[in-house]
Order: sequence, then structure tokens, then C-alpha cells
Amino acid sequence: MPEGSHLYCDVSLPVLDAELLALGRWIAGYYCAPLGEVLRGMLERRPPSAAYAKRAVEFANEACQSAEALMR
Repeated sequence: MPEGSHLYCDVSLPVLDAELLALGRWIAGYYCAPLGEVLRGMLERRPPSAAYAKRAVEFANEACQSAEALMR
């Protein structure tokens, strides 16, 4: 980062509104999961890695081939 530049974060806006926070609490209670983990999952926006995407496509192709074999 160049000298003298600053990063700013607007903390006046909630990351999760009241409805989403209530949903997170419900999910945590229903699945007996830690609230922090549930909220972290709700905030995750990182795209999947290329390896994950490749494996997902391979899995989908294998599933289609298996389904086609069963239908023959």
C-alpha cells in the first residue's frame, strides 16, 4: 500500500441485518452449531478454488453417467 494511503471501513452499516442475525441464531440452535461458525458461513463470499470447481464438475459428470447407466 502506498505511503499515506488509508483503508476505510464504514462501520455504521450492519453486516447482517436483524432478520439475518435471527436466522443465524435459529440455524445455530436447530443444528446445535456455534453461532460464530454459522455467522461466518453466512458471510463467506470467497469464490471456490479452481481445484474445488474442477472436482465439482467431475463429480457432476460422474453422477450423470451413473444416472444414465441406471436408466439403460
